Amino acid sequence: MDNMLLCNFDAIDRQHERILDLLKHMATADFPDQETAVACLQELKTTTLEHFDQEETLLCTVLSKDEVDNHSKLHQDFESRIVALMQYLARNRMMNRMLAASTAKWYRDHVLVEDKAILAKVRLKLDLKENDREARPAATRPATEPQQVKTTLFDIVGALRRLWLPS
Repeated sequence: MDNMLLCNFDAIDRQHERILDLLKHMATADFPDQETAVACLQELKTTTLEHFDQEETLLCTVLSKDEVDNHSKLHQDFESRIVALMQYLARNRMMNRMLAASTAKWYRDHVLVEDKAILAKVRLKLDLKENDREARPAATRPATEPQQVKTTLFDIVGALRRLWLPS
């Protein structure tokens, strides 16, 4: 997966990669029949819903209800795009590559901007909690090393500049 898309939560990164792979496949594959296309879409839907559930559970550990709800609304937008793909396939008995490609672009942009930003905030809060634990007297500290912050504000600003500024 493109390193720019990494959010530095291994499970989340693997899920992002799988969803992007499915979307790329749907945008480029010649499906031999409708059943194969339906199976691919169903896998996308299942994988995406599981991912959103896990991601929102992680967000709930340190973010406010409003922050989680706002991010969840973005997820609901993506779910509606999957439904649109399923409806198109049911009506036309073929995959709409343009719709699949625009869905893939929406998701990639979502990961690059929204997920990276909110997961960087989660990482920072988790690290602050860990550092707070480290500051406690040795007798009350857990015997683990704090995790390093892998995504910096500089990384996020750089990614946003690459996204929004022409080359």
